[in-house]
Amino acid sequence: MVLPLRPEIVEYLKASLGDFSEMNKSWSTTRSDNTFNRLKNNNKEWFYYHDLYAKRRKTWDEIPYIEIANKIKERPEWVVADMGCGENLLSKEITNKVHSFDYVAIDENVTPCDISKVPLEDQKVDVVIYCLSLMGSNYIDYIKEGFRVLKQYGYIFICEPRKKLEKRLDVFKNELELTGFKVVEVNKTSQFIYLQAIRLI
Repeated sequence: MVLPLRPEIVEYLKASLGDFSEMNKSWSTTRSDNTFNRLKNNNKEWFYYHDLYAKRRKTWDEIPYIEIANKIKERPEWVVADMGCGENLLSKEITNKVHSFDYVAIDENVTPCDISKVPLEDQKVDVVIYCLSLMGSNYIDYIKEGFRVLKQYGYIFICEPRKKLEKRLDVFKNELELTGFKVVEVNKTSQFIYLQAIRLI
């Protein structure tokens, strides 16, 4: 399959998979290994989700992956892990070496996997990115995996919808710090919350 999906395919899939909000809820309340195994056997769900996501993105005042890319462009020598890369758009915005991971590989530059278990060595990258990708009941496992592959004093960049994260922001910051990160920056916009943290140990 390729994006964007033809309208008749979208309508067909909507009948069984629901709308964007329903899919977000489903993916967010399911363990990532279960989602990965389901999508590995039938990638239509992944393509449908990202077709809806691309359409929704056109209505936003800001595009999170571009905001994050603008920070990384200042350090072209950094090696990046994009965890839950989706359409792999971040890699098109920067010149850095990017390891891209998602449930389904949209192109040959993406490694299909569960992002709680990525095929990278320990302390391999300078930056780990979760751009609207902390979806899964075991999202703490994603953070721990990011910690594992990140070099000491490397950075983690996170963007989440404001309405999803704001009420539990202090809890989430504590979860990051219990993992071994030091939160150094939090920025709120009308739609999103951006966090930046450093691996200290």
